[in-house]
Amino acid sequence: MSHELQLEVADSGVGFAVDTCPWTGLGLISMRERVHSIDGDIVIHAAPGWGTRIGVTGRLQSCSVVMQTA
Repeated sequence: MSHELQLEVADSGVGFAVDTCPWTGLGLISMRERVHSIDGDIVIHAAPGWGTRIGVTGRLQSCSVVMQTA
């Protein structure tokens, strides 16, 4: 049985230029690795002065996967 997880996190903070520093921060690297571990995709929309929006879609094999990775 397969389930899909969709998550979106947004803020209205200072934002950043995604094209000039796409995966340089430790937080972004960690998020990418965790999303990859559930065979997922991550999309980041950000711009200086406009905040940041991060979208994640992941495919979960069973509820036990959620318990183990949470």
